[in-house]
Amino acid sequence: MVRKLDEAPAAPATVLLPYESEALADLVRISGLLNSLEFQRKIVGDSVIPDDPNAFSAIYALATAGSLRPGVLATKLHVSAPTASRLVEKLSCAGLVRRIADPDDSRASLVALTAEGAKAGADIFSKGDIMMDALLADWQPHDRIALTSLLSRLADAMLSDRR
Repeated sequence: MVRKLDEAPAAPATVLLPYESEALADLVRISGLLNSLEFQRKIVGDSVIPDDPNAFSAIYALATAGSLRPGVLATKLHVSAPTASRLVEKLSCAGLVRRIADPDDSRASLVALTAEGAKAGADIFSKGDIMMDALLADWQPHDRIALTSLLSRLADAMLSDRR
C-alpha cells in the first residue's frame, strides 16, 4: 500500500532551544553531542565495544563506579532492566564484563569489568583526552585554563544543588 503525502518532504528544521540562558542551551547541545552514538563512535573507533547505543555508557559507568548490580546499572543508564540485561549479555559475549557474586548479598550478582573491559574503559578516557586536546588545539592556554576552571565550578554547583 502506498501512502499519500500532503506535500514533498521538507528539509529538517533546525531545532532552537528556547532557553533564555545561552549557557544552558549550549550545555544541552554539548550533552546531546556527548551522548550521541556518532560522537561515541569517534572516541571508541575500532575498539571491541559492541555497536550498541548503551555500551559506551555502560563501560564508562563501570569504569568510574566499579562493579554494579544490574538494576543499578540500568538506573545509571536510564534504561529498563530487560534492556540492561541484554546489554550485559552483549558485553559479556564481547569479553568486557562478567557477572560475579555480590559479597554483601549472596543472592544477588554484580556486573564487573574484565581485564579487557578495564582496558576498553581506559582507552575511552585516553581517546577522549586526545580528542579534547584536538578540539582546543587553537585555544590560548589561558582560555583552556579558564574553561576547565569554570566547568569545574559549574559541576560542583550542580552537584551541591541537587533538588
